[in-house]
Amino acid sequence: MGLCYNQAMLAVPHLPAGFKSAGRLDMKKNWALQIGLNVLGLGLIALTQIACLALIRWLRPQAGAQMFVVDNILVFTAVLIGLLAAMVVVHELIHGVFFYLFSREKPTFGFRGGYAFAAAPNWYFARRAYALVALAPVVLLSLPGLAALLLGPGAWMLAASLYLSINVGSSVGDLAVVAWMYFLRRDVYARDEGDAVTLFVQTLGKR
Repeated sequence: MGLCYNQAMLAVPHLPAGFKSAGRLDMKKNWALQIGLNVLGLGLIALTQIACLALIRWLRPQAGAQMFVVDNILVFTAVLIGLLAAMVVVHELIHGVFFYLFSREKPTFGFRGGYAFAAAPNWYFARRAYALVALAPVVLLSLPGLAALLLGPGAWMLAASLYLSINVGSSVGDLAVVAWMYFLRRDVYARDEGDAVTLFVQTLGKR
């Protein structure tokens, strides 16, 4: 009974009474938003890469000396492209798994323009649940990259740092929605349509 109760509180098929729309992030219609998020994503990639280099210099300076030694640039490029392609697919699958865990309904997946997405358009997710849905991919996909960076041979470090940086940068939309949810400082529900997210806030009282 407790599990069912928690699920009902964290994900509901109908918007609870007393909530109204607080705004909508629509990647499909808002080009300014797309450009802004892309610029912010590039900034996150640069900052994460700087953090990776600092971490290597601090913890593994000897292995880091081999970081930029690439024996076969074609093999390196092919491996990196393969990792990034797999990352895109697994990123959306992780979203889908967490959508399912809270709603118990199969999510939808799609690809539009230059991005893939997972969605649960028939459900409204409370802030805590949606934060887990949104942040799970960037956290879980960072773990193998960090392991390779900290434990793998020096020859892996460049690919691992690029993988980590692009993983964080490509999650900029998820990070932005979570930041927006907590900035509102009220009870929130989120409806995710894949390329658009609408937030609904409680009209009375504070959280």
